[in-house]
Amino acid sequence: MNEERDLTTELTVRYIAENYTPIGDSDKKDYITSADIVRELAEMVTISIQEVTLLMDKAGFKTEFIDGKPHWVVYEK
Repeated sequence: MNEERDLTTELTVRYIAENYTPIGDSDKKDYITSADIVRELAEMVTISIQEVTLLMDKAGFKTEFIDGKPHWVVYEK
């Protein structure tokens, strides 16, 4: 990977870690798609849905299907 890609990955991982956790209290539970995260990061980095999916999976987040679409189960910090 090149330096720009490494920086994109690092910023994405940091963003996810600072905003969400894969475990938590049910009152802080939320659902988000990989596409939602791509949109949230759009002004900072360009990252694909596939890359976000891999990073979320690697970070231990689980998915649930809502209306036939996969959503990450996240807990807000």
